Amino acid sequence: MRKKKIFKKKNLVLFTLITFGSLLIVKNFNNGFWSDEWASFYFSNPSNLDLIIKGKFKDGSSKYYYIMLIWWNKFFGYFPETIRMFSNFFGILSLLIFLKLSREFKLNNEYLALSLSLFVTNFFVIYYSEEARWYSLSLFLSLLNIYFYIKAFKKDKYLLFFIFSSILTSLINIFSSVVLLSSIIHSFYYKKNKLFISSLVAIPLVLIFKLDYILIRLFDSQSIANFSIGSPFIKSFFIGYYFNNFFGNVIFGGMILCLVVFIIFYFYSLLLKNYKINFIILVTFLSYFLPLIYSYLFNPILRDRYILFVVPLIIIFMSYFITNFNNNLLRKIVVYSLIIFSFININFHKVYFTKPPINDALNIILNSNDKNVLIENYESHFNNLISFSKFAKKNNIKFYDNINNIENFWTICLNSPRFATSIQVDDKKCFNNEYINTHILNETIKIPDLVLRNYKINLR
Repeated sequence: MRKKKIFKKKNLVLFTLITFGSLLIVKNFNNGFWSDEWASFYFSNPSNLDLIIKGKFKDGSSKYYYIMLIWWNKFFGYFPETIRMFSNFFGILSLLIFLKLSREFKLNNEYLALSLSLFVTNFFVIYYSEEARWYSLSLFLSLLNIYFYIKAFKKDKYLLFFIFSSILTSLINIFSSVVLLSSIIHSFYYKKNKLFISSLVAIPLVLIFKLDYILIRLFDSQSIANFSIGSPFIKSFFIGYYFNNFFGNVIFGGMILCLVVFIIFYFYSLLLKNYKINFIILVTFLSYFLPLIYSYLFNPILRDRYILFVVPLIIIFMSYFITNFNNNLLRKIVVYSLIIFSFININFHKVYFTKPPINDALNIILNSNDKNVLIENYESHFNNLISFSKFAKKNNIKFYDNINNIENFWTICLNSPRFATSIQVDDKKCFNNEYINTHILNETIKIPDLVLRNYKINLR
């Protein structure tokens, strides 16, 4: 009876944490969209497959991501909100597979509570599970891939699942192929012949389906210039190794990094004895090492979000060894302090940039006397997003591509949007009357990143 109560209590805690993490992911569902998300929506149009077939997208995403997104949009409808739902969905699935993966390392209650608390409150995971991009999908598939490798290490029945997940995760995010490369090294070292051969089989299949992307992203100078990734060989990188980004801010990130370094020195004799632990160490190491080597020899390719999947591995590694401390009092102090800090840290994370509040702009139009919006001939990705807005459709806001059939209308102008940069000066064209021959500029409303102009027909 007592064991049943403990079991129920443990499951209730884990269920509560998963639910809380899910709410954190979906709470900013209507938090605007920025330029990369505009691109995701633009290229996932089920009615314009030519964009994918001819490979005309230049936003750095995999065409296989867009193929999945197109089918998702076919089923749920082509709206910006739909592709955010896609990211939220895989973000929540990542919480579940993380718990499943964590249990492969240890079933200790303290360990599970600590690792799951750190993961569900992790700013980086939450942020990229909210963004309408491929990051949450990549995170889910990478964790699934690692899970199947660990299962296949002991049971051959998981080999096909491992091969399939290796191919799929590598097709979505080429950086995730380090899991596959790690499995080759790891299985060879442990003389797991079937697993080693399975890993080798997956490599040519990835190359066949991904070769065009690899050649363009790694060796095409024009394509590389479009992404303008800064060099990782700067002092701040080698001080923090992205931990300040991974864990929300310099203080908490620094604390986690110091703990990881302490664990490496304190438990160094145990690091290579557990095949599961040394596998995630190998994946994490290669996730940094291989892109850094390429960046040094050729062009910078490393960004923190490209290796998002190392965040849960760092959490598992740290939680595993912290709950191995022999001193019972010290262990409990560290475990519960980290859990408390992780929840407090939710409110003190680093803010990259604000996104243009598109729904705020549409609300202004909704509350006016005119519900017509003229789509101007610039920034096709942005215009495509606002014209297919579910909010606009629900509230009967109409979009037009010329002024021939409308007398009064609004325009929405991108006013030097900030995105990843500092606030810029106003774009003068957003404040001009661009239809002076036919219309009067009745009202101009400036909100962050956007300027709304209301035009009335000139009857004179």
